[in-house]
Amino acid sequence: MVKNARNRRGETRAIPFRSRRLFEVNGSWYVALRGELPKGPYESKQEAAAELVELLRREAMFGHAIWR
Repeated sequence: MVKNARNRRGETRAIPFRSRRLFEVNGSWYVALRGELPKGPYESKQEAAAELVELLRREAMFGHAIWR
């Protein structure tokens, strides 16, 4: 369980560990996707964040993960 965390709307069980989706390694930024290898590298956190938004938008549009 995660200390000082709150349940998301509709969740009633113990809060699972939630990692950050954007992370930096040696000055390069990556996007972490559940069950997938990280996407990247990107030159900036903003560029990685924009890619994450696009990936999530496409997933919502098509109803499933499309980055495989």
